[in-house]
Amino acid sequence: MNSLEIVQDIEYLFNNLSKSHYDIYKLISIENYQKLKNSLLENIKERNLTKEQFEIELLPIFATLKDTHSGIFPSTKRLPVVFEWVNDGYYLIVTPVTFETCLGKKLISINNIDLKDFINLAQKYITFDNEDKRIVEVSVVFRNPVLINFLTNNNATKITFGFEDNLIAEIEINPLEELRQISITRYYNVSLPFLISKTNYEQKIINDLLYIRYSRCKEDTNYPINNFIEDIKNNLSNKPSKIAIDLRNNYGGNSDLLMPLIEILQKYNQDNVVKIYCFIDRNVFSSGILNTYSIKTDLNAVLVGQNTGQGVDHFGEVKSFQLPNSQITINYSTKYFFKNNEYSKQITPDVLIEPTIEEYILGKDAVLDHVLNDN
Repeated sequence: MNSLEIVQDIEYLFNNLSKSHYDIYKLISIENYQKLKNSLLENIKERNLTKEQFEIELLPIFATLKDTHSGIFPSTKRLPVVFEWVNDGYYLIVTPVTFETCLGKKLISINNIDLKDFINLAQKYITFDNEDKRIVEVSVVFRNPVLINFLTNNNATKITFGFEDNLIAEIEINPLEELRQISITRYYNVSLPFLISKTNYEQKIINDLLYIRYSRCKEDTNYPINNFIEDIKNNLSNKPSKIAIDLRNNYGGNSDLLMPLIEILQKYNQDNVVKIYCFIDRNVFSSGILNTYSIKTDLNAVLVGQNTGQGVDHFGEVKSFQLPNSQITINYSTKYFFKNNEYSKQITPDVLIEPTIEEYILGKDAVLDHVLNDN
């Protein structure tokens, strides 16, 4: 892209974002919005950039706005690794089998840059509005080879991760379509059910507990939501004394989809002696937050797990437009959800449980185990 095309795209971005966003000036003053645009224009003046380079230059705009539903649609390049924040650092929990010895090890450096220094560099390019969302978004950066190479001034075709015990993993940068061909190994991770289940939701009886996993607010074409609810109603006939709705890693969709089930559980709660729990973590986001709030308030559920990555008061209902020259897709919010209560910025659990890396390695679910043993 030449400098003229870049300037045209920046003008288009700022004009359309201010017109299309639900209330951009709730996030930033008109004066500072203009300063943000002028600063970007000054920074890229007379520069030619690739599409990937231009995407990176735009990221600080959305980091400044702090609307976690507005931003750039993700680049197609991804690394076949997943890191999870566990107690005191980021640990590798998904990796190509060639680096299996690094599995469960604490991350120390990226491209020979100390991890703390790397994170300080990265935070200018990620969007978050609370500490737990920041933790999640940093881990997402670890999968983004374009941004990693930019931050570390690296042009190699591999990303080098350094771990405790002097272990090194050099991960090849591959197009998205090739990632599915890479053999991976992983630890059981309750916050990444897409790696261990092919459904958005499931339910089963575990001892005296009716366990309901709901990891996406989206109907599964192979398991219609009405069938899912009927299966739950059938299991309710067994009169479980505990019900757990597992929303961990639920990053949203249509919050209304779960409401018929909540109404059924309300009736069951009124007619039976039952204790209801809701499992949450820092990956719960968007409509997952709204469902958490409904389960807490309508079912008087005990929240168990980690703090959520967002509060009840937030922008959402995303739409998008494309920049004319780069064809970069820009997401923006079209609605503001507002409750103005104790959960406005973040939902905190009644019982805080932070899994340890040892529990990951052993495949233990500390949150589920707590509920099973709770009398």
